[in-house]
Amino acid sequence: MNWKKVSEILRLMGTLVGFGIFVYLIITNINELNDMPVRVKFEWDFAVLAVFLYLFVYFLQMINLRLIYISIGQKINLLDVVIGFSVSLLPKYIPGYIWGYFSRGKWFENKKEIPAAYSWGAAIIELLITISTGLVTIGVYLLWQNNQFLWMAVLLIFIPILEFYFLKLVGMKILMKILKLDQGIMHLTVNRWLIFYINSLFQWVILGSTLYLLIISSSIQLDYSWEQLFTSTYIFTRSWLTGFLAFIIPNGLGVRELILKDLLTVGLGIQSEYTSLIATISRLLLFLTEGLWILVGISLTKRGKTKNNPNVLLI
Repeated sequence: MNWKKVSEILRLMGTLVGFGIFVYLIITNINELNDMPVRVKFEWDFAVLAVFLYLFVYFLQMINLRLIYISIGQKINLLDVVIGFSVSLLPKYIPGYIWGYFSRGKWFENKKEIPAAYSWGAAIIELLITISTGLVTIGVYLLWQNNQFLWMAVLLIFIPILEFYFLKLVGMKILMKILKLDQGIMHLTVNRWLIFYINSLFQWVILGSTLYLLIISSSIQLDYSWEQLFTSTYIFTRSWLTGFLAFIIPNGLGVRELILKDLLTVGLGIQSEYTSLIATISRLLLFLTEGLWILVGISLTKRGKTKNNPNVLLI
């Protein structure tokens, strides 16, 4: 049996199923938005800014992914990562998440000759960084609420360092044994790890700031402050991580929004009808952002910009 052909068929099937779920979720959320009992004066210029911020966050994720590939001995330019990352966004809507990583790994294997094992290794490191920085963000907020500033500094400084040495000393052996990586993570340095970590923390801050922008754009009366901005970052991070743990739900949707609405009410005192509006608009803008990146990936693929040009957009 031609397993390469079978895997490519599975990747295409995953993309088609993911596209169907993606379209269904967009239609469902538009209907929810139209059926909401509250009508507010929404500032759409803020929504446009939110989309740009979401686009930027995804770009930061692509930069991190490229650096992770380099850390496990795989040379790849940023433009190839943009394409592979973007065209693999749809399959992640299939429950279980694995389809998204499988699709991305097969794209890099077929188009850039990167063995799938290295893509799985990159995905594991990527998830470790994302979950870890999310938990650190939540921990820092809770410590800040209790004026535990010393422990905040300890959390921000020592946790990334401890994780790095754990990954180098223990994680490397596990990855090499399970995934049979010839080079392991020998190219992963502490400086590069800190770049990953700071990049990911910055993403959480931008995502929280974007949520805060949507609150402002909804004309909700709040005493706007840096404290509320920090709270918005905590709310988005905690809701995203909770949704991520809901493996059987497409991309954690529904669970994520439920937690988001509850935390907006508890943390910022926003009325429930307005929290539903904010959660729905946030979700739709994220759909729009991913749709734009998918179009970018398809467009770049058709134009074939990376063919015989390995030095494009190297960083």
